[in-house]
Amino acid sequence: MSGQNSAISFVISYLYIFMLLRNRMLLRNRYNIFYNSFQPINETTLMSLWLTKEHEISNPPIPPLEKGGEGGFDKSIFGAIMRRIKLLFIILLTLSLPSHAAILLDRVVAVVNKEVITWSELYKVMEFEATTQIKNLSEEERKKLFKESEASFLETLIDMRLQLQEARSLGLEVTQEEVKETIGNIQKKYSMTQTDFIESLKKEGLSLEDYQKRLSEQILINKVVNYQIRNKIVVSDAEVKRYIETNKVSAQNIDKVREDVRKQLTEEQFSEKYRSWIKGLREKAYIEIH
Repeated sequence: MSGQNSAISFVISYLYIFMLLRNRMLLRNRYNIFYNSFQPINETTLMSLWLTKEHEISNPPIPPLEKGGEGGFDKSIFGAIMRRIKLLFIILLTLSLPSHAAILLDRVVAVVNKEVITWSELYKVMEFEATTQIKNLSEEERKKLFKESEASFLETLIDMRLQLQEARSLGLEVTQEEVKETIGNIQKKYSMTQTDFIESLKKEGLSLEDYQKRLSEQILINKVVNYQIRNKIVVSDAEVKRYIETNKVSAQNIDKVREDVRKQLTEEQFSEKYRSWIKGLREKAYIEIH
């Protein structure tokens, strides 16, 4: 923060000098004093990055200039100072913006209500969902395949964002304890230690924090789907009986057959109601695809 404050003061000083330079008489009378006293500022990391040796080689210092035409104003020194002011202002603005403003440096591929989806976010999802076979492709082949699948993945990501927004609007949330418990169950199921689990995530290109975030979102989506759809599905005994009779299902263990049929009918109803629910979310949402 202190480095940013120093940089801000530096830019303000530069802008003040620029205003003075607009006065030709002042520039003519004080040009030599200003140029001789000008020294690169390298007291902060920002300034040291800006004025590296490499930069100085490709952009050599401005040589002393003769007085210009009438009034002694020379456009070259004026333009050079303005270029440095612009460069400093852009760097300073980038560093001083809040973290969420980093999306300005990424390509926005879609807007879902008031939330943006960036290309890098979409690419991470495609990488995460990619099969081992796809991951074994060369980088060029993998990027080509991702490019071809970008539209379908984007639609899936939009649906996920809509469901997360719906969950939050209903006041649903996920606690850290729920995330930890789920990870613990996964480790127990596959007999993995914490170290083994983290190493497996690294192989997938994920950090523990990234995985926890995605897991939290998935748990939240499951909650809102259960709340809005799955918990409202009821398959009656009459429906099960009708299905068995219509399809002439016969088995020695009729109770097992009824259970399987009930599950099948439940999933069929769920799929239908889920598609209808997603369609409704999309219809009432503002979605803009770039």
